[in-house]
Amino acid sequence: MRDHEGQEADRTDGFLVLFDRPINAVRYALAFHQAMRILSEEVAIDLGFRVGIHLGEAVLIVTPAADVAGGAKPLEVEGLAKQIAARIMSLALAGQTLLTRAAFMLARRAAVGDEGLQWLAHGRYLLKGVTEPLEVYEVGREGLSPLAPPPGSEKIKPVVGREMSAMLAEAYRRKELLANAGQSTRAVEEEILSLRREIRRGRQLRPGDMLHGDRFLLIEQIGSGGYAIVWKAVDLKSGGDVAVKVLRGDRAQDPRASERFSRGARKMAELQHPGVVRVVETALEDDGWQFFVMAWAEGGDFRQAVLGQRIPIDERLRIVLAIGKVLEYAHTAAVIHRDVKPANILLDGNNQPLLTDFDLVWAADTTGGTRTAGMLGTFLYAAPEALDNPKEAGVAADVYSLGMTAIFAICGRDLPTRVIRDAKRFIAELKCSEAVKPVLLKAVAWEARERFASVGAFCAQLRRVLEHDGEPNRPDVVPIATPQ
Repeated sequence: MRDHEGQEADRTDGFLVLFDRPINAVRYALAFHQAMRILSEEVAIDLGFRVGIHLGEAVLIVTPAADVAGGAKPLEVEGLAKQIAARIMSLALAGQTLLTRAAFMLARRAAVGDEGLQWLAHGRYLLKGVTEPLEVYEVGREGLSPLAPPPGSEKIKPVVGREMSAMLAEAYRRKELLANAGQSTRAVEEEILSLRREIRRGRQLRPGDMLHGDRFLLIEQIGSGGYAIVWKAVDLKSGGDVAVKVLRGDRAQDPRASERFSRGARKMAELQHPGVVRVVETALEDDGWQFFVMAWAEGGDFRQAVLGQRIPIDERLRIVLAIGKVLEYAHTAAVIHRDVKPANILLDGNNQPLLTDFDLVWAADTTGGTRTAGMLGTFLYAAPEALDNPKEAGVAADVYSLGMTAIFAICGRDLPTRVIRDAKRFIAELKCSEAVKPVLLKAVAWEARERFASVGAFCAQLRRVLEHDGEPNRPDVVPIATPQ
């Protein structure tokens, strides 16, 4: 707490900490989330907690030393700011950090050098006891934070649809009154602009909605992240099921995010390979929603199949090797995926794997797709260079991610952060052939130069030791130099 210049004020109902700057509160919250994630894995108990950050005035009452000695709190905090921070905290999902508008704006402006942060707007919420709706925002990291709109509660409700339209109508009425009185309307015009933007951005798609005219009928939401939402839908033109991936409304306002989303769909469509999910329609737009349509994979994703124990261990590794073939093909086409992970491997009805989600792809014929300041991929499966400097994430990054996916396949459960802190020990504890372990360790070496030179080389060696059950005297089993 001291590292972030925080002052503990209360811990009777939650944990109240005071900061001079919102960015310090954000940094402390995310560091605490990360620490709790690690501790949760060590004690096998979910210790996820919620954070609400609000910028406002508060009255601090210092308690006399004699009263503190008698058991009183050393510092009392009073004021509406404390109540709002508590309400925002109660709105958050487990592991989520929510902020009100002023705190969000100041923190984001000051977040120089804070790589990998995602800043999301979740719309307006009406808090019980507060007359005006508050705009709620989130800051977090992919793989650590929910990065999803909080659902609301009895005391805190999202302002949507008819309520937002009524607020807009009221703003127009006030503008007219001010204009008739010869007064400035600048402030209310800014309010109107904000409301109109909020209505356009905050509207949520729902089951039963139609996209692309009357062609795609949305059935249910099957995936959600900080970047996009995936729906199961029916293509009324063909009558078959499809998957519709929709760019989040707040992301659509960012030209870089929009271009990256379109590029991912385009590259998926260009990679004509049976192991890549087939794109039915690319770069569609309907009433501000950007989306593309993919063939439906009825087997779900690899992560859920493994966690649900629907696939035996030998079949899991066959799937990993098959995805290796897909990556080899993509690399020959000068395409680096950079986000290989179990959730991005889909399965058809026969458990044949299909690689999807090319949103973070690098390709030789594109420019501007990688920013120096930012984190690519999901934390546990992203290569170190993808976390430090995305421009350095090349073929070796896909080798690393596929290696981590193979470790997940053998482990059979979600990987703990310990696999990064001490990969050698974690791999040594895996229940698999001893000959497989050095192959995995080389694939996930911290330094890119110590990994296999290509995905093909990694898969070839993994296939050899699997076929020969890791017998050391086999002449065709190539020795592996263990990375330090």
